Amino acid sequence: MFPCWEFKPYLQLGNEHIQEFDAKVIAYCDLYIIMLPNADWILEPHCFQTEELCVRADGHFRYQDCFQWPQVYSEKFEYTVFIPNLQKRREKEDPSKMLWELWTPTEDDFKLIDPQYPFHIGKLKHSIYYNLYCLYDSAQEVIDQWKAKQEGKKDIMNSMDLHLCHLLNVLKHHPLIFPNVHMYVAELQCFLLDTLTHMLYVNDHQFALTYLDLPHHTNHDFMGCFTEDITTCECLFHASIPVWLVWSPQFTPQDMNIINVATITHPDHIMQKNFVHNDVITMFPTLHLGHGGTDCHFNSRRTFQAKVLDASDATSSIVIPQQSPVASDKNYNRAVIAQTTRD
Repeated sequence: MFPCWEFKPYLQLGNEHIQEFDAKVIAYCDLYIIMLPNADWILEPHCFQTEELCVRADGHFRYQDCFQWPQVYSEKFEYTVFIPNLQKRREKEDPSKMLWELWTPTEDDFKLIDPQYPFHIGKLKHSIYYNLYCLYDSAQEVIDQWKAKQEGKKDIMNSMDLHLCHLLNVLKHHPLIFPNVHMYVAELQCFLLDTLTHMLYVNDHQFALTYLDLPHHTNHDFMGCFTEDITTCECLFHASIPVWLVWSPQFTPQDMNIINVATITHPDHIMQKNFVHNDVITMFPTLHLGHGGTDCHFNSRRTFQAKVLDASDATSSIVIPQQSPVASDKNYNRAVIAQTTRD
């Protein structure tokens, strides 16, 4: 059993400034110590133990979903630390305003084609579809600017934009059962965020992670990540990205500065139940079973077909990358997204 030290706020004499290996906040979580050098709260990690990645009742992957909760850092998906933190954005918005990036369909949003038909097939109501289209349309300026720069070049973002249009087309024209509406809406929301985040990362933020500067005010509009790697923590700290450093107690330095001792924030707002419709549970296939990281990121970007097929069919046409230490490759994430788009 690891020693359970009682952390107390203190500052080392002559070194009163918080650095990347100090703790603005610190907390115990199971057998780990989690410290954060650049924010005031500590989130519960769900990426260092074996977890099942499968679709839940809202069409998302609960706390294994990088669009809902910070994940463990992956070099191959480095851009995901810049995913917008929609919960922080919701706190700043008017509570009466609908945030369509977080919206989940209900049966009131679903219009049956034939109420007498036993399988309850229908479409989203037109007003609901219109709001989802406006969400896509609001991102078109950024997408069009990207396309203009990449004109004449092979670029995965064009394929992702086409896939977004395909998802909108399905939601507008194709009769669906209600569980599948959840899936398509969630996929549209995530693909849109993924596309915009990747473009903004390349245009605006990749430089900050390549050429480190003095740390500035932390940008809490970004999702951030967990990491066990000191070098990664230092890099993200200097880029002003929220980063939670997870250590075993025996490796925790005894001379670090500590500002506050915190309690763990749990993902209570995230849907964890399976989909239930007409008292029938819909179980979707497991896409990944293991720790968070590259494999989890990779599988969470699978398209609708893989999410609803038998798990063996979902993985038969693609080689899943093995999670192992690799050299940094800034362009690999484009190839991964390209592979998932072709599924």
